[in-house]
Amino acid sequence: MDKPKMIFTGKVSYYFDLFRWLAALMVLIGHIKALFFVELSKVHEPSLIIKILYFIFSRGHQSVIVFFILSGLFISAGVINSLKGNTWNWKIYLINRLVRLYTVLIPALILGMILDKVGMSLYSNTGIYQGHASDKFILNYSIENNSNWLILIGNLFYLQGILIPVYGSNSPLWSLSYEFWYYIIFPIIAMTWYSKLFRNKIVMGLITLLLFAFVGKEIGLYFFIWILGFIVLLIPQNKIKSMKTKIALLGISVLFFVISLPLDRLIHKAIADFMVGISFSFIVYTILLIFNGKQIQKKNVDKYVKNMAGFSYTLYLVHFPILVFLHALNYSFGEKKWQPDIIHTTFGVLIMMFVLCFAWLISIFTESKTLKIKKAILSSFFKLKKTHQNVA
Repeated sequence: MDKPKMIFTGKVSYYFDLFRWLAALMVLIGHIKALFFVELSKVHEPSLIIKILYFIFSRGHQSVIVFFILSGLFISAGVINSLKGNTWNWKIYLINRLVRLYTVLIPALILGMILDKVGMSLYSNTGIYQGHASDKFILNYSIENNSNWLILIGNLFYLQGILIPVYGSNSPLWSLSYEFWYYIIFPIIAMTWYSKLFRNKIVMGLITLLLFAFVGKEIGLYFFIWILGFIVLLIPQNKIKSMKTKIALLGISVLFFVISLPLDRLIHKAIADFMVGISFSFIVYTILLIFNGKQIQKKNVDKYVKNMAGFSYTLYLVHFPILVFLHALNYSFGEKKWQPDIIHTTFGVLIMMFVLCFAWLISIFTESKTLKIKKAILSSFFKLKKTHQNVA
């Protein structure tokens, strides 16, 4: 474990931003399809195009695996670079990570709480918020029962999926607890590796085992998907010189990724997710091989993609309570699931555009302020530290 020292710029940064944005968009579209449109088996004489679109837009879970790989890539690179450069500081690291998470999480929980309470008040007759709706493809639990203060506080401390369920209707919060605990576990593993004192290795190794025991089997298992992003950085990149070979590897990795997408229907879900993670890791590796160090030619395109990726986290955290509210509104008019005809597909696109615009507006006051908030807190922290030193 000694490789990273990599700064992702230019075309590499562009593609990783694009992946982040597309993954968030796929989750959104997948949830719109699941909540508003009938299952494929109930579509009247589905065309080949409809079948393909249904398949593509049912891959929201696989998009979360993409998030995990990218997260593992960026977080691990930063941790290893700090440890190698003797600049590691737990306080700075936690401030950076927690500000990034809470700047969006707190507003998302408040928004979800408001939408759920209004939805439960207006549309209780639909049974959607009580878990009694006829359609239980996603909403297979009682939102009402999951909306107490204990669960809300537990979600603020990333205990969903460990000690408590997700708060309210916001089921995508499941992945946030995974991410948080990986942010804690990986640095401890890295410090165990880099520590020169055997005693420290034993202590940190025990802490790691305790954390894995605490988070449970599934979160612990998916850590080995998350860490694939780090493994990508350990693979030598200067061994392959031929551009044709690099492009061939990219083509093979993309094909492998496409083949892995439907595997959850054939094999155990966790194994299928590992296959998706491995194949996407190969895509990431080949992009580093081909594009690392190369600059974007069209700066306006790069800026556009960065702006979209800049609210992908907000989109992921706020979209589902909005969709559930609109879903309940739709049911209150007696409408059930839609056929994917032109009129209803247009409605679906309008819902998507509305949620995208809403998430972007929320991000202006949350996610876009992350760097400014980090700087303010870090500045206050160092001033406070200097004050204590002077007093001492």
